[in-house]
Amino acid sequence: MSITNESDLIGMKKISEAVAFTLKEMCGFAKPGMTTKEVDDSGLKFLKASVPDQPLLSPTGFRDVPV
Repeated sequence: MSITNESDLIGMKKISEAVAFTLKEMCGFAKPGMTTKEVDDSGLKFLKASVPDQPLLSPTGFRDVPV
């Protein structure tokens, strides 16, 4: 991926902030004994909360990955 214009840069900053928020929240949420699915589900919930106006893509490209 390349950032080629101001709009790309703004979008990259927005998603970077969303990812930083998600990681911070997940660090406080993760506990010993949790399954990786529980951790993954919480991450998706936090990410969706940080960018509620944007559809999310799964690694396979599907929109609006279910929580």
